[in-house]
Amino acid sequence: MRNFSITQLIGALIVIGFTSGVNAGLVTIDFESLEHVDGGQPSHGSSYSEDGYLLESGRGLGSHGTLRPEFTGSTSLHARGAGSFISLTAENGDAFDLESIVLARMNQLGAGTRLVSFEGTLSGGGTVNQSFVLDEPAWSFVRRTFEFTGFDEVVSVTWRQEGQFHQFDNIVVNSVPEPVSLGLLGLGMLAVGVRRRVG
Repeated sequence: MRNFSITQLIGALIVIGFTSGVNAGLVTIDFESLEHVDGGQPSHGSSYSEDGYLLESGRGLGSHGTLRPEFTGSTSLHARGAGSFISLTAENGDAFDLESIVLARMNQLGAGTRLVSFEGTLSGGGTVNQSFVLDEPAWSFVRRTFEFTGFDEVVSVTWRQEGQFHQFDNIVVNSVPEPVSLGLLGLGMLAVGVRRRVG
């Protein structure tokens, strides 16, 4: 009976450890709660929070209504001002892995190439950079998924809204397990092993 009680206790600690993080596991930030069926382009303020992650932009974040020509079939965000930066962080300050993002053109006119450059600040120090090219023709608002390489254990990611505007959607992030959670997992596995050996 004693071994069973220890196993139960350690199991409960594991559950607490893995469910305590707000942004535990793989998350897709999709902005669907902001959908508006109209031809507007409202501002959503300078910050937006979803699933434990925070997006901020000094000049504000906006979205297109479903009746606008720039609407890509899913609600996307954009920074409301050329030259403004956008940042992504976990609300609890933890490190995370940035897996992918959906990007699309936003301007109706102009066939110029849009280069969207991202910089991640690594939790252990240093930075990682990656750029993606949007080169669809004018009046084409095609959604494309771009995969990140090396954006593991970042504490923040920033990118800039250039004059050739872009919109972004479906940001896929993965939380980094905390050492305490890994330790609890090890204790749980040890408890299971002890119980099998005794039983």
